[in-house]
Amino acid sequence: MDLTKLNAGRIQQLDGTCDARFAQLAETFVENFSLRGDTGAAVAVYLRGKKVVDLYASNQSPNGLWQASDRICTMSSCKAPLALCLLLLIERDQLHLDASISSYWPEFAANGKSSVTVKHLLTHTAGLAIIRNCQSGDLFNWQKMTQAIAAAKPMHPPGEALYYHALTFGHIAGELIRRVDGRMPSQFFHQEISAPHDIAYDLAHLPGQYVRKIPALAQFNKFALWFYSQLPRFVPYWKMQFFRPCNSDYQPNSEAWRSSEFPAVSGQGSARGLAKFYAFLATEGRLDGEQLCSQKSVAELSYPHVSACEQATQQHWRMGLGFMLNSPEFISFGPGENTFGHAGMGGSIGFADPDEHLSFAFVTEHYHQLTRHDKSMEGQRLRLLIDNCYSCLGSIKGDQHE
Repeated sequence: MDLTKLNAGRIQQLDGTCDARFAQLAETFVENFSLRGDTGAAVAVYLRGKKVVDLYASNQSPNGLWQASDRICTMSSCKAPLALCLLLLIERDQLHLDASISSYWPEFAANGKSSVTVKHLLTHTAGLAIIRNCQSGDLFNWQKMTQAIAAAKPMHPPGEALYYHALTFGHIAGELIRRVDGRMPSQFFHQEISAPHDIAYDLAHLPGQYVRKIPALAQFNKFALWFYSQLPRFVPYWKMQFFRPCNSDYQPNSEAWRSSEFPAVSGQGSARGLAKFYAFLATEGRLDGEQLCSQKSVAELSYPHVSACEQATQQHWRMGLGFMLNSPEFISFGPGENTFGHAGMGGSIGFADPDEHLSFAFVTEHYHQLTRHDKSMEGQRLRLLIDNCYSCLGSIKGDQHE
């Protein structure tokens, strides 16, 4: 479709490609800038193995125009790509789903954790969502953080409750990869997944990759970050402990963030990269003749292993293996019950719809913040994009039936 005609000078920049059948999605994408405050973002869609949407745009962004190769930090959206690394090791018989984590990482057995399995980790039921024996800033030091996790006392017996492992998930999964394979998680992902399959996404900032900065946000104020990282020492309530290993560098523009590896949140990439990653999974692990993972792995990661109230949000979640399943009470991946993926703070998302053979990804530099008018995880921008993506898909299916 003609993007110049669509834009008609409404925003500073609109580039990329879009199948005319997804014009409604493209219109919503432009409106997110002209009406809803986006400054730089990208959206991509694959349908039946073909890329049908690959749009990127900017409007008065402090980073300047969005280039085709630009990347952005996607926060927790990287948890699912990280989980696939473990599933590949399971495919290769180097790791076993029901094996204890301590069988690969002996120190992890301390303080009653010998029965915590790989599956408990992948379903966020390991009891290690928070750890109290770490210090401010440990998040950026792999050895200190993994040592603290290994020595930590679990919150509850494994499998007993669903607590989202917002930060610890990355170090536990990453240390398992390192213990079994020898490589750090970002290295494993790049060498085994992103580089061989030309997927513009990685678990950490790698040399030569341009990652756009996040415009200033209140929650990334250095004083606020310092305050909330110190507060857990004085307020023992468990929800306050999530932030305990962080410090004033806990924001995607800091040098500590960009030079460290903590793959629960340090992933970065493009919408086209995330959409391609999920395009493989939407078509049973294969795309354009390439095999990313087995059909069995896709079935396993997308099976509802846990369906329960997540204790931090007090909302109902459905979890596969490291992948969120469609959980409309928390976040929606469209109308399909079988969709799966992962979202990140600020509004980034990637998901696969195996029933429609569709994948969708959205990344943004203008992070969504909860307000009294919009308390949702994803924000109105993302909701409208997903809704209109499926509206376009419905029109396509309707035309085919005429």
